[in-house]
Amino acid sequence: MKNKRIVITGSPGAGKTSIIKGLEDKGYSVFEEYSRTLIDEGKATGKANFFLSNPEEFSELLFSRKESTV
Repeated sequence: MKNKRIVITGSPGAGKTSIIKGLEDKGYSVFEEYSRTLIDEGKATGKANFFLSNPEEFSELLFSRKESTV
């Protein structure tokens, strides 16, 4: 059987991370969205709402990461 990849999308707060965590708990291989990594790093440095408090910096970091993985 061929492996399938599924993309989970939605607006902030829609539950994407919860669904991904639930799939991971059931043994599925998952990849966290890079935005989540940036949000968590922001929280660790005192930026509670990084994407809201500094959307320009957040977007620049997001795009620089995406460009390096393409």
